[in-house]
Amino acid sequence: MILLRSHRTATATTCQVCGCEIWVEPNQLAKGEGKFCSYACHGQWNSIHNCGPAHPTYNPTRHEQRVCMICNQPFQASEPKQQTCSSACGQKLAGSHRQGEAAYNWSGGEDRTCPICQQVFHVLVPTKRQVYCSKHCARKGSRHSQYQTRVYTLVCAILGPQLIMEQTFDWLRSSRGRNLYLDIFDPLRNLAIEVDGRQHFVDGCFSSDSGSLQATQERDTLKAQLLAAHNIRLLRVTGNLTAMAVNRLLTPFL
Repeated sequence: MILLRSHRTATATTCQVCGCEIWVEPNQLAKGEGKFCSYACHGQWNSIHNCGPAHPTYNPTRHEQRVCMICNQPFQASEPKQQTCSSACGQKLAGSHRQGEAAYNWSGGEDRTCPICQQVFHVLVPTKRQVYCSKHCARKGSRHSQYQTRVYTLVCAILGPQLIMEQTFDWLRSSRGRNLYLDIFDPLRNLAIEVDGRQHFVDGCFSSDSGSLQATQERDTLKAQLLAAHNIRLLRVTGNLTAMAVNRLLTPFL
């Protein structure tokens, strides 16, 4: 038997869940309280009688059967604007609604060509200085100097957007078996363009190693021999070139 407050004014009743006897004050009975002997019994009763349509705040429009817009599985909505069955599907739906014209910062955008993989990608904000389509291409593009990138831009304006930077082949390897890379390669014209900076002519330009110039020139000679053996024409450019100078150099290959 559970004793609540005083026996003098309390009234004996039974718990609606476990059936044990409890004593309840009259003012509690007037408020509709004192029906359970413990919080555990009260919670058990709520889980049975105060759920679904029996809940005091139940709203049919908030608990209707819907179909998830991502996985097409039926679910019971708990919110008026709920369109997915789970948070995972909700994140996918939010991601699809924030792409392209649905993005919050959409301003028309523009299509650009990645100088590494030649894939066309879309930039939402035209003022954004995004050159590469992905982080992978950006890491590969970090091999380029500003001079090489400038020459690439000038050559693209003449030969077209099909040019590839840092192109290599299985047969284009050094004497140690390492890959050799072509600064700019045009697959349509079978043309390789090498942008030679100071390190190709001045010893120790970017290194304290006094033999760096000889190693660089040996790689250049080997690269020229391999290209000639595979019928790929080679053009070497150097110096501060202008658009007119690049046009004059490329005229024989057009």
